[in-house]
Amino acid sequence: MRPEPLSPIEPLGAPAGAAFPATLWTVVQQARSEAPDRALEALHTLCIHYQRAIHAWFQRSRPPWIPAARAEEWAQDFLVFMQDKNPFRRIERRESRFRSFLVSCLKNFLRDRIDAERAAKRGGDTEHVSIAEIQVAGESESLEEVLDAEFAREIHERALARVESNWAQKGKADRYAALKSQIVGSAARPYEVLAAELGLTANHVKKIMFDLREAYYETLRDEVAQTVPDRQTLEEEMRYLIGLIAREQCR
Repeated sequence: MRPEPLSPIEPLGAPAGAAFPATLWTVVQQARSEAPDRALEALHTLCIHYQRAIHAWFQRSRPPWIPAARAEEWAQDFLVFMQDKNPFRRIERRESRFRSFLVSCLKNFLRDRIDAERAAKRGGDTEHVSIAEIQVAGESESLEEVLDAEFAREIHERALARVESNWAQKGKADRYAALKSQIVGSAARPYEVLAAELGLTANHVKKIMFDLREAYYETLRDEVAQTVPDRQTLEEEMRYLIGLIAREQCR
């Protein structure tokens, strides 16, 4: 039986004392023991939302002797595993964030696949690989940091796509396309320059940019909320991911 539709996340201006609404991750946490099918469906939805980040993580985390094509296969297999199996039994503690839970599942899955690959090459059993052995080759980042960066990139792009769709429905696709690069990062250009290009006044462009950035942050907040269990964690996660997004945009 499919779960009931999840309630939309509350708007940014919701009362401070309002209860945190049902999100995909709260469904996972609350239903994992009482209604595992509902929890698994919510978890699978989250994995599909971030499948590009998962694919990128496998490519960046694979040992040098694992070809890119095999890592792509593992990413596909991981998504199937998260849908058809019960990943909760592999995680001993209740992770407060979907991102934390995901990296634990990814590392366990990657370790198992590397073990199997080594055993196949050697024609039998092989020593169990440790997580320390599969840190990102040639990079200083940990497996967690790699996922965080890919996760932030994916959530940023998801938010932008939703804003773009909403503005297109309002007949503002051209303005969005012209101003998209100004939403986040260090590429901000003077309002006077943008106004001349769009045939508007500087004050008008300033108002449009205010609305565009507000729409982006509201949408980003909505996306992040689906991956955390409460309002305090949401605020912490927003600050952290926005920092990663801004750093990426400034490169």
